[in-house]
Amino acid sequence: MAQLSARGARFIGHFEGWRPTPYNDPTNNATIGFGHLLHMGPVTADDNARWGSITMQRGIQLLQKDAAVAVTAMGHYITAPLQQCQIDALVSFAYNCGGGALSGSVGHAVNAHQDPTPALVQWDHSGNAVLPGLLERRKREAHLFMTGDYGDGRPPAKNGGPPKPKPKPLTQVPTPVPDWAWLWVEWKLGRAQFKGRAGDPALRHLTSAPGTVPPWAWKFLKRFE
Repeated sequence: MAQLSARGARFIGHFEGWRPTPYNDPTNNATIGFGHLLHMGPVTADDNARWGSITMQRGIQLLQKDAAVAVTAMGHYITAPLQQCQIDALVSFAYNCGGGALSGSVGHAVNAHQDPTPALVQWDHSGNAVLPGLLERRKREAHLFMTGDYGDGRPPAKNGGPPKPKPKPLTQVPTPVPDWAWLWVEWKLGRAQFKGRAGDPALRHLTSAPGTVPPWAWKFLKRFE
């Protein structure tokens, strides 16, 4: 099951800001760490006594917990296989814009195995105004998705870029047909040296066929049934 990595949480935390002690957010609600909501309403003496000063590692854990809704949304809207850096990039986007944002052009691009950058950078507005901070975040998320670069001074994660489609099973019969395929057909149908012993597991090894026969081999067998 997909989840936000600790490195991904630090990536998000760069945009959210860090406070190790309880504080009031812009809407005057008690908050701590990377914007973790303690409760509605301002900070109390009990909040300060209970939370004190948390470590950044504890803040990362709280952020990963808070991002669970965004992770769930990504699992709902995204069907393409993703690398961890790509999961982190999309969770950052959904955490900031809401999970439903993945149902539109961003999710469509990802599922179509395309570069989602043009779709991501459209989410840079508050009302009718472009916010430079949002545009920068979208560019960083797109860069992370495409390159695996978290911008943390560490080497980029491998396998960034558009999601790769799952390879389709080979159904076209190869030419020439491998020798084992002919023996496998004889074994399945009980012909030649396998006469009267059709499909006998004890004789399977004589065919030299792989343990899992590819789809084209079944198509090949049908020619002789």
